[in-house]
Amino acid sequence: MKAIFILSFLLATTFVFGQELKTTENRVEIDINDGHFDEDFFTFGKNGFVLKSFSYQDGRRGDLYLHHDLYDTNMVMVGENAEVVDKRNSFYSAFQGEQKVYHLSYARKMPFVIYEYDASEKSTRNYNIPSDELAGLTSVNSFYVVDQKAVAIGVTKTKSYLLFFDLDKQTVSATPILVEGFKSKRTFPINVEYIDEKNLFYLSIRAYKSVFSSSAYLQTIDLDGQVSALQKINEGTDKVIKTITVGGVSNDEIAIAGTYSSFVNGASNGIYFATSVNGVVDNISTYNFLEIPNYTSYLPQRTQQRVEKKKERAANRGKELEANQLIMMHDLIPVDNDFLIIAEAYYPTYRTETRTTYVNGKPTTTTVQVFDGYQYTHALVAKFNSQGEMLWSQVFKMYLWYKPMRAKQFIRIAGREQNSIKLVYADGRNIYSKSFSFSGEVLSEKTSNPINTTNENDKIRASYSDVIYWYDNYFLSYGSQVIKNKTDEDVMRKRFVLFMNKISFE
Repeated sequence: MKAIFILSFLLATTFVFGQELKTTENRVEIDINDGHFDEDFFTFGKNGFVLKSFSYQDGRRGDLYLHHDLYDTNMVMVGENAEVVDKRNSFYSAFQGEQKVYHLSYARKMPFVIYEYDASEKSTRNYNIPSDELAGLTSVNSFYVVDQKAVAIGVTKTKSYLLFFDLDKQTVSATPILVEGFKSKRTFPINVEYIDEKNLFYLSIRAYKSVFSSSAYLQTIDLDGQVSALQKINEGTDKVIKTITVGGVSNDEIAIAGTYSSFVNGASNGIYFATSVNGVVDNISTYNFLEIPNYTSYLPQRTQQRVEKKKERAANRGKELEANQLIMMHDLIPVDNDFLIIAEAYYPTYRTETRTTYVNGKPTTTTVQVFDGYQYTHALVAKFNSQGEMLWSQVFKMYLWYKPMRAKQFIRIAGREQNSIKLVYADGRNIYSKSFSFSGEVLSEKTSNPINTTNENDKIRASYSDVIYWYDNYFLSYGSQVIKNKTDEDVMRKRFVLFMNKISFE
């Protein structure tokens, strides 16, 4: 993948974060129609960042190549790696380690292949792992690598498996994910997390008996592949667990948090927090979204007042008003003996399309509803102690211009001090910064101008961007832009580019 523009070291910025944000220090543009596709970015501190992509040598009939292009901290490409991969395989998951990125690929009745790229050594290594003992998997997700051991979740039409890989031995074991009393087709793994201090993977599971009954469980896997007994999370509550994230508290204790619903098929209605000691869950606390302080503060004042009146009327009838929310939960963030929770709320949007079909030569016109992406609305930041008490909460509006077709996390941690945390997110046109003290005070809220090029005659007609942490106080912003320039003769009148911006916080 060749860069058609490398624009270096701007002397001025167009962003209004005061003394906080400077962008762009460096910018790279690549023609988005250069034959590469499925691009992704992985940052590796002062070793730079990797741009991953695929390309065909001669159309789809030729070889399929996996590319890893390494850029240094000055945004200069310092390494190119391209290797032929089996195009019969599907690439399901990627995992980024400290200096390596791994890609897991698989096709039915074929071995797993894990592709490893080492950013510090600029080298690759592949692991071919037989999958003979497995039935055909329809998908593989939640891929996680630690010390040459890896786990993933494999799914068939009727059953799910915990996959445990030993990369040195190039072996995989498959353990069916089962819960006693539940059918395998009604047992669904949620995700896999890893806690460094405990050297354990944590598999979260949700199982259904009917549309009226559901239970959630947690299971640990050590680095030898040994699986523990299941521990039930929602013991002592009638709430339906929707999402699960874990964090370490002490040698024998972990914190568990996530969202819950009052109904199996319902959206989330609130947040829960619990602790587990020696595999036994205790002290589970639930918080209805509408009872969380400041939760409706992102809404217009009149709307907030209507919500409060509805809550009062429900309380007078002996009921509890609940908000139905789709929530993207972040991993628990440990703060001394407490934890921060970050949650982003969104909802699906649809557009109406008119379609004309012909029957016996006569046109028939119909209108259909088509999914048009997820609209994000607001985010919650809250602090809990290890007993499950919510110490404070803050909510801010994030009505993003960009609507992803798949739910994703937009918010990133821009910095963490002894007594505060700084969050950053991008929505396609702008970058936003929010800073909170660990006592719940809002320290700063700032917004950039639109992400522009270095040419004053360029006009950006469309833009999508994201931002990820890089190193020290630097972040990498990347995305795509449609740019028009009718003035300068040395550039194309219209260009569609993949761009990369180096951004600094001070």
